[in-house]
Amino acid sequence: MILLCHLLEINIDKLLSFLFQIETFEIPDGLDQFDLIAPKIKDNAIKEVMWFGHISNILSLLKYLDSSFGLNKFKLNIVSDNRTFDFITKYNFKPLRGFEICLHMWSIENLIKISKNCDLKLLPSDKTYAGSNRLLTAFKLGLPVIGSSIISYEPFSDFYAKLETHDAQNLFEKPERW
Repeated sequence: MILLCHLLEINIDKLLSFLFQIETFEIPDGLDQFDLIAPKIKDNAIKEVMWFGHISNILSLLKYLDSSFGLNKFKLNIVSDNRTFDFITKYNFKPLRGFEICLHMWSIENLIKISKNCDLKLLPSDKTYAGSNRLLTAFKLGLPVIGSSIISYEPFSDFYAKLETHDAQNLFEKPERW
């Protein structure tokens, strides 16, 4: 059995390990692992788009790619893990999608390296509430964001384009203006 939980308190992993006789390990949060990266204008012939996260968030992305947005021509760089990659390869996209997908194994190094060549970050979410870490991490990576309008992103609503809006298409076409 695998128990997965988000631990906010330092050393609580040791307590859980002791109480339940389970092995614990840390998956680092990207937000705390690197310095702020200044936004840069990219000169990509084809837009480079980034998505990072785990399997609990992937279906939102895949559904968004099956919307009219997926007809745009771009390269989607996904930084995640094998479970997410397996899910993606089994997903049946609608025909005539304009994007290609490149998979990159999750690590802080890959997160930073891949982001430096990307024009923007996609952040769709079909959850009512989701933490704002992925949004803030994208900002810290210097990337403009096209994301869902959800409660936890509301304090940052002036700083990213909402999905399915004219702003989102404008950001995709001209990310340097954001």
